[in-house]
Formats: sequence, structure tokens, C-alpha cells
Amino acid sequence: MKYKIAIDWGGTKTIVALIKNNKIIKKIKRMNNLKKSKILIVNQVINDIKLVSEGINKKNIQGIGIGVAG
Repeated sequence: MKYKIAIDWGGTKTIVALIKNNKIIKKIKRMNNLKKSKILIVNQVINDIKLVSEGINKKNIQGIGIGVAG
């Protein structure tokens, strides 16, 4: 099975989702604390990608799409 990861990176929240057959099967939603450093926010998104893809073979991930506010 092939998977995709979708990231909605907004000004107030970030959603990271694992998608299979065009359906969301795992999702993490976090509020963005704009007072945090940008590096901490980037690291949180990276960690969320790892969490949603936990337990699947990374070779089965077709790609990652990112939508960013602004």
C-alpha cells in the first residue's frame, strides 16, 4: 500500500496527516505558539511526521505535500 503525508501549516495551527487511498487514517493537530522559535516549530512538524508514519515502511510513502499560510 502507498501512503502520502499532508501538512497544513497555518498561522495558528498545524495539521499533519497520513493518507491512504485518499482517506485520512492518522492526524495530528497542534496549535502554533508563534512566540516559540521557528526551529522549535519546524522540529515539532518533523516529529509529527514521524508519529503519523510510525509502524509503516517508509518506502511505502509516495510523498509529502505542504500547504503554508502566507
